[in-house]
Amino acid sequence: MKKLLFCMLGAFVLLSITIVCYAGDIPEALLGNDSSQVYFGEIKNVDEEGITVIQHQNIKGEFSKGSEFTHTEFIFTDSPKIGEIYLCGFIDANNPLYVWEVTSLETQNLKIKNTDDMSKRIQEYLNSGKFEEKEKERLAIIDAKNDTEPSPEEPASAITIDGAEQMDNVTTVGNNLSFPLIIGGIILIGIVFILWIKRKD
Repeated sequence: MKKLLFCMLGAFVLLSITIVCYAGDIPEALLGNDSSQVYFGEIKNVDEEGITVIQHQNIKGEFSKGSEFTHTEFIFTDSPKIGEIYLCGFIDANNPLYVWEVTSLETQNLKIKNTDDMSKRIQEYLNSGKFEEKEKERLAIIDAKNDTEPSPEEPASAITIDGAEQMDNVTTVGNNLSFPLIIGGIILIGIVFILWIKRKD
């Protein structure tokens, strides 16, 4: 019985550590992931369906000014106000949109109103220019790639306008499967460990 209790306690501790580590690396994921987006966005709509954001000013990542994106999941300490501009961070479709209230649209001197550790790290990266550096690196890689690849000739009818195409593009965030997979893996490891101990006895 003591062994079972010890195993359950160990699984709980591992699960707790996993959740903290998983949730705490958002600033680093936004900074290090080339496909992540960090920008100032105006909130167009917030309801039970999700949040719609209009891209206003780019900091890092794919960007098209005036484009609207709808996310079914977002993280914000309170309810964002329609018409207000916020700092937005988007890693990928497996993560929610992260929204922060800021004092300015100038990255060198803005302050994030949240005082948690994650917000402080994002603010530090913005104030020190790390996001702008990563954006320059990302654009340099794209330019180098475009210079080395031959561009196919497109007929005039096949050319699309990015702005019009982006207006129809709606990003929806699917359910995050990482958390259930982590829990399932920990439970499976716990069961195997318990069976192994019982077999030894």
